Amino acid sequence: MADKPATTKALLLRAEALARAGRREEAATTYRAILARFPSNAQARSGLAALAAAGSGPAGLASGLAAVQAAIAANRSAEALERLRPLLSAQPGEARLHLLAGAALAALGRAEPALAAYRAALARQPGLVLARFGAGNMLYLLGQFEQAATEFAAVIKAEPAHRDAQNNLGLALHRAGRLAEAAAAYGRAVDLAPANADYLCNLGLALHELGRFDEAVACYGQARALNPSLVRAAYNLGNSLTELGRADEAIAAYRAALALDPGYAEAANNLGNVLRDSGDKAGAVAAYRQALAHRPGMAVYLRNLSDLHRFAADDPLLGQITAELAAAKTDSDRMYLNFALAKARDDLGEVDQAFAAFATANRLRKAELGYDIEADVALFATLRRYFEGAVPAPPLPGPAQTRPIFILGMIRSGTSLVEQILGSHSQVRSAGELEFLTRLCLPVMEAAHANPSLRIDAETAGDVARRYRVQLARLAGGAAVVTDKMPLNFRWIGFILAAFPDARIVHLNRDPMAVGWSAFRHFFAARGNGYAYDLDDIGRYIRLHDSLMAYWHQVFPGRIIELGYEALTEDQEGETRRLLDACGLPFEQACLNFHETPGLVRTASSAQVRQKMYRGSSDEWRRYEAHLAPLRAALGRPA
Repeated sequence: MADKPATTKALLLRAEALARAGRREEAATTYRAILARFPSNAQARSGLAALAAAGSGPAGLASGLAAVQAAIAANRSAEALERLRPLLSAQPGEARLHLLAGAALAALGRAEPALAAYRAALARQPGLVLARFGAGNMLYLLGQFEQAATEFAAVIKAEPAHRDAQNNLGLALHRAGRLAEAAAAYGRAVDLAPANADYLCNLGLALHELGRFDEAVACYGQARALNPSLVRAAYNLGNSLTELGRADEAIAAYRAALALDPGYAEAANNLGNVLRDSGDKAGAVAAYRQALAHRPGMAVYLRNLSDLHRFAADDPLLGQITAELAAAKTDSDRMYLNFALAKARDDLGEVDQAFAAFATANRLRKAELGYDIEADVALFATLRRYFEGAVPAPPLPGPAQTRPIFILGMIRSGTSLVEQILGSHSQVRSAGELEFLTRLCLPVMEAAHANPSLRIDAETAGDVARRYRVQLARLAGGAAVVTDKMPLNFRWIGFILAAFPDARIVHLNRDPMAVGWSAFRHFFAARGNGYAYDLDDIGRYIRLHDSLMAYWHQVFPGRIIELGYEALTEDQEGETRRLLDACGLPFEQACLNFHETPGLVRTASSAQVRQKMYRGSSDEWRRYEAHLAPLRAALGRPA
């Protein structure tokens, strides 16, 4: 009767112990006894081969290493580990054996033991670059990005021309949030391997996230020229072109990505977004449906489609939303689906049900963002203190520099409408909602919060002006005037007026109840509007905004153009002429026909600005008045 498996296992363990003790002949005898009964036992065969290799000096070790390397190269990593086990038992101090163990374990997806093997190799041979590179890769897979970056940097110090280490250093720094350093590392990888399309895509993504969209476009263009079948190059090109407002090219890029991969749902969704923002509602709906065809239950796609869909009783789309909501497993999905459900109930005139869905969606979104209004209370107090006393004279612009117009105010106050009016002028280019100013000013405010004695000075204002104008020039496309329609820039008015003597600031004001309700009923993809998901927060934030605006008018009298949304809708031509004159622009009829102007409008108002101006939108909140007591109370308005 054949031995039981446990007996064979015991014999294998005994043979390995004998080998480790240096009793090779006894170990070999034991392995041969196993093979006499079980000729196909791989562990015994491998052990016997390892003993032979270990007993024949360097040449034998080389033979064993070669066999292991061949197994790894042939994707037989499990076999490689079996071959390595007796070799490691016989020569545990041999760094190359631990290195190969790391490679085999990595190929099997076992990151933690692979990392341990690479570290064992480095303990025995600290200068073993392959082991350090492997350790960096495993640390990256384990989410330890800072440690991975340290390992890749050590590889590069030893081998400056190691292009994969440069690229992987970029990946680790990117995931660690160190974008500028990541871009520099990617750039060095591209310098070492200019024909590597993947490196170019990585560099393009970092540049995109740094707001350097034109440079990102150049990277993706080179990557596509090198590898026309690289789907992510076409997709990411579409994303960067969208940020630059180059709608037609973005649409072409997304369609190229979909031609390469028709099932690329995210490309179809983003195509839908650009088509929607360009005024092509039918095209956007078709794109969203294409996205849903490949990912039928994707909550964000359903929300996007619902925004453009007019719901009717017994609507199949409403049935799909309801079914997906019942099956939703994450709060993020529930949030998107409740916004979609609220839109459907609102279309059907079901006010109470719609508000309940809006309330649930907003509660989930606020929790997701972790918003606390006290952080904004502190920020606004720091802003006031920072601009106390004498504000330095702004640096003079160069003779050919583009002039900025900042359109700002509360969200949903009419900033998109004014952007479209000004963007219809022949001298003006609309750049959309730019984040550049926030990136420049927020770190200054963090320093001022930590050190209450800090005040605005000429050096800081000059640095903001210089760095902002570099970004603006990239977007100007030769236009004399560029609009920046980031509503939250009202926080940075002090910086604007201390840095840009040629700037114009257009501040929109609108009935606070209309602003508050409109904010509450909309989903904002950007994370900067955290207050918009709670009626009490909205009311308190509007009051913070109003108080800060009064302060700016006090510090900079006559420097801010005030424009009322309701006044603009009541007297379109008169207010438009006043606006253009205040911005230093001659009147053009196209500004009255703003709804005919092509181009991207990447805000929640993209559909409205494609229509002629209409009155009465500021009264839409009254349908929900019974539910808005918290907003009214927070605004300090009597019931």
